Amino acid sequence: MIKFNYIFGFLTVISLNFGSCSSDDTTDSDTDTETDTETSTDSGDYLITEAAFNSTSLVSFETVTATLEDGTSAECFQLTFSSNPVESGPFCPETINDIGGLGVYDGDTNPGFQVMKAELFNAMEADGYDIVDDEGNINIDDFASGPVDGDLSYCLEAAPDNNVQLTFLIPTTPKLASSNNDIDTIELVGVSIDGAPINGAPPSVANPGREKQVTFLLLTLVADIMIVRDITIGIL
Repeated sequence: MIKFNYIFGFLTVISLNFGSCSSDDTTDSDTDTETDTETSTDSGDYLITEAAFNSTSLVSFETVTATLEDGTSAECFQLTFSSNPVESGPFCPETINDIGGLGVYDGDTNPGFQVMKAELFNAMEADGYDIVDDEGNINIDDFASGPVDGDLSYCLEAAPDNNVQLTFLIPTTPKLASSNNDIDTIELVGVSIDGAPINGAPPSVANPGREKQVTFLLLTLVADIMIVRDITIGIL
């Protein structure tokens, strides 16, 4: 019987999609995009303004010169947010009798976009995923409690890290790409007004690593564990 770890995302509410500047997946201290940095103020010349974002979670709003994905240089907004800007969840239910968040299951039994509750976990058990223990508790991996049992399947719910800051680079003037982009699994495509990353679909349960690409954003993983191409993560 083949077993895979189980991953669910949560449904995003707000979506802002823009072209991407390159940040080379570095921390704030290592990135080369901070040359000619200026503190930006609201301007009618730009589609994006500082006032559009939640001031509670927005740490800084600046303009920098950065490299676009096509290799050219351009002025970009550099937005830095605190982590966990808004109350989130529910995600993984503690027991099979509880109700959690929303997720996509692509196994053989009752697949589809659905609520995390008994029907879903019973379907997973029927498909051979050992995700519920004998007492009805859901196996949950928070990435902070040590190694997990490789013979079990898990609902993934990362423990929050309030010391993380998320930095996004967005061109001040949108530039049309030469070709359409198929959104990969958990690929970063935008940011909410609160600073939560907006990403592509979560990894497959039944076929991890062999997901079909999507052309429209549906789900995002928990922001605390996001490691994606166009976001730099700095630790305080």
